[in-house]
This record gives sequence, structure tokens and C-alpha cells, in this order.
Amino acid sequence: VPLASVLLLSAMAPKKSQPKSKAKGKAAPAAAAPTKEEPEAKKPKLEEQAAKPEEPKAEQPKAAAAKDEPAEKAEMKEEPKPDPLAEVETDSAPDKRQRVRQVVSLSDYDVTPDCLIGENGVLTCLTSGLFSQTMKCARGTHGAKAGRYYFEVRLLELGDDSNVRVGLASSETSIFPSRSDPRVHFTQDGKTFGAAINAEGYRQPRFQRMDIVGVLVNFNSPGGATVSLFKNGKRATPPALVSEALKDKALFPYVALKYGVVQVNMGPELIVNLPFKVRTFGDMSDKDAVPNPRTAPAQPEATFGIAIPEQGLFDWADEQKDGAAYEVSGRAIGSWLEASGNHTRQVGGSIDKPELQPIQIQSAAGIESGRAAIQVLEAAALHKHSVRIVELAANLTPEMRRKFRQVLAPGYKFKAVILGGTVPESVKEKARAAVKKQQLELFEKKKAIKKETKRKEFERKKREYEQRKAAKELLKAREEARQKRLAEVAARVAELKAKKDAEAAEKAEKKDDAAESKADEGETKEEEEEEE
Repeated sequence: VPLASVLLLSAMAPKKSQPKSKAKGKAAPAAAAPTKEEPEAKKPKLEEQAAKPEEPKAEQPKAAAAKDEPAEKAEMKEEPKPDPLAEVETDSAPDKRQRVRQVVSLSDYDVTPDCLIGENGVLTCLTSGLFSQTMKCARGTHGAKAGRYYFEVRLLELGDDSNVRVGLASSETSIFPSRSDPRVHFTQDGKTFGAAINAEGYRQPRFQRMDIVGVLVNFNSPGGATVSLFKNGKRATPPALVSEALKDKALFPYVALKYGVVQVNMGPELIVNLPFKVRTFGDMSDKDAVPNPRTAPAQPEATFGIAIPEQGLFDWADEQKDGAAYEVSGRAIGSWLEASGNHTRQVGGSIDKPELQPIQIQSAAGIESGRAAIQVLEAAALHKHSVRIVELAANLTPEMRRKFRQVLAPGYKFKAVILGGTVPESVKEKARAAVKKQQLELFEKKKAIKKETKRKEFERKKREYEQRKAAKELLKAREEARQKRLAEVAARVAELKAKKDAEAAEKAEKKDDAAESKADEGETKEEEEEEE
């Protein structure tokens, strides 16, 4: 029986009797089954041919499994990233130690002149004249040197240009905002200063009106004191280590704002509970608490610094910066404006009485240092705060001294410090250090200018060299292109000349052939005539 007939019969027979679902699985055995009429020698060939179609089907599951294995391995390798805002704090342990006896709140003395503390910890501001451009700051009456404590701030009013900062500061730092004094705070626009946050995929949220933001300080952290920000009862930043300048120091609640009203809650009860139980600054242990050393004196003092120009008045004022009194001077007002986020420029006056204008506002009204000094004194009188008047020209005139006294009286004790005679050794040392620093800065500046000049000269020469090199390369490229064009023209001319010569030769040859043909015709004709 022919092999093709056997295959055809064996393949057709089972398809009529088997269901469609089992046809694929039983097609191979049916095709492989030999008929009785088929010789035994042909059985292996039929089995091989019937088995060949099934080989790819057997390999398909293996290939699919091989493709799935890398995906499964990749899924196993991808580990979930840790959440930077995962809560790491636990409930505070019971503490039976004596609680702090005084009421912990914002100090009504350790504040900037334009800051007013109301009932229930409401912090409001003066906003006219100079105070429309300054940052208002306040510090707590008690700080913590150990343990874990928390305070919160409710943002009652925020304007379009508001700026709120909440954080911690030591008692040694100035109450006025400064870019050099060490402190840690979180800002309204989502920034952190004075603390290192090492976390990937983290972004500090912004503050909105009626948000309740809180600051937690934990001196019990393994790596040192850490601070954390919470917003509406939820963690907003991972724990951050405080800067080196604040380590081993008592930290006080610190709030600063511009164009707004906030309420500061020191506890012991919280406005919004946290995911864990925590003690507030108002519920501190007496052993962990440190009272603010800046307290209102029995009688505030107004000190006039009197000296002639260039006799060390401002050097004396620098030595008196202990925070016990406001410095009232043109330079202090300028620093306050600059640290409040204003880019100021001097539009008049002198070093002693500069007339400053914030660049972002058109009018300098209220920023003139003489009027601003009066405004600071008026605000200081509200707090019964001691002041140190360092107005060189104004302090030399009885009229201005009398005007300053009228603003501060009654209740102030007035005294004058006249700088003259033998200069103290401390002032001399400070002057020498300042001169040395100035000379060193001048030397470094000249060195930097010289280095910059050399760099620019080197870059100029390098640029000229590169330009000359580029010009030479351009000329060379143009010459090569010209020579190439001349060679192409010469080759074309030679080609045309050769073609012309060939055509002339061909024409001459044709002419010769025509002449010969004509001569042959003439000879043939003559021969014919002769024959005739």
C-alpha cells in the first residue's frame, strides 16, 4: 500500500468519531497507528512523521515558562521603598517626676518690638511703617534640655505674602531673625533650616490657613537630638538631627511670622492628638526644663551711647549684644529688614543713619532710620523692654535725646555711656582682629582678582589660538577644495579635448574614405569607358 494513502486514511478516520476538544490530543496516536496491511518495516517512518507536528506544541509551554521566570525573579528583587514618613515614635513612658511649676507659654519680653502676645497664646503683630516689612519673632518662657516634648501652632490668619516659621532656638541666639545665628525652623513654603533631613522621596508640605503644625524635639534619639514637624496630627517630616551649633543646648519654642496671626499652644492638652502619646512643653519635668534667662527687669533701662565719629561707638555696641536690650540704630534696623526677607538698598543718609528702601516697594516711607528708631522705641515701651540707643549724631544733640526720652518715659531709667579717654584693651584687641581680618580679606580678594585675571587671560589666548587654528584649517580646506575643483576642470578639459580630437579624426577618416570611394568610382568609370 502506498505511504501517502496510509497517512490519509489514518488521519481522516479518527476525526469523524472524536469530539473537537480531544481531536488535537488524539490526532498523533491515530496517525501513528499502522494498518494491518502495512509492512512492519514502514512503522518507524510513520511514527517519526506523526511525531514531528507535536514537537513545537511540547516546547511552547517550556518557552512560556522560561519567559515568566525572569519576570518572577524581577518581582522578587524589587523591594518596597521605605516610607520616609513612617512613624518611629512610641508612647511616652510614665513619668512621676515633678512637673514644671510655672506656666509655659510665649514670653512677652523675649519678643521683637512689633510682636504682641494675647490671651490663649495668640500672637499678633504691629504692621505700620517699618513693621510692615519686618519679621515678628517670639520665644518660649521655658526650653528643654532632655526628654521628648512637643508644641503646636494654629495658623489663624495668612495673607498672600505671609511667611511663617516654627521651630526651636537656644537662648543665646538673638530674638531678631538672623541668617547666622543657629536655630532650626520649618517654613511655610516647605523648607527646613538648621537640621539635616536624610530621606529620599520626601517633600515637606506647605502651610495653609487653619492648619495646626507642631514641632517635636527628642533628646533621646540614638544619634542625638532630633526635630520633627507634624501637620494636623500627621507626621510631615522624618526625624532630623539638629545642627552641631545646637547640640548639648537647651532648645526653646520659637515662632516667627510676617503678615499673619497664629495661636501657640504649649499644652498640657493638645488641639490635635498625635498617633502616639507625647508630653508637651507645658507638661515638662522640672529637671528637663530650663527657664528663659531673658526676663523683664524691675525697671527697664535706656542707655545712650555717646561718642564722636570713628571713636569706637559701634565696637562698644557689639560688645553689649547680650539680648538684654534692643539695639536701636540704623544698622540694626537694616539687618532686621534684610533677615526678614527684604532686599534693601541705601538711598541716602550715612553709615550712622542710613535711609533704607526695600527693593520690592516703591516708597521709603517709614524706613528712614530716624523715624524707624522712634517707632522701635514706641514699641519697646509697650513691652517695658530695655533699649540701647546707638545713634551717633542724634545722641550728641540734646533735642534728640529729649525726644527719645519722651517716647520711653515714664518708668525708664536713663543713663549715658560716654566713650573717650583710654581705650580698653578688649576694644583694642577687637580692633586689631578686625583690621587683621580686613587685611586678610583684602589680600584674598586681590589674590582672587589676580587669579581671575590670569584665568581670563589664559582663556583669551586659548580662544585666539583656537580662532587662528580654525582660520588656518578653513583656509587649508578652501585651498584643497580649490585644487580639487581645478583638477576636476583640467580633467574635464582633457576629456573634452580628447573627445574633440576623436571626432576630428573620425571626420577626417570619413573624408578620406569618401575621397577614396570617389576616386575608385572615377577609375571604374574610366575603365568602363575604355572597355566601351
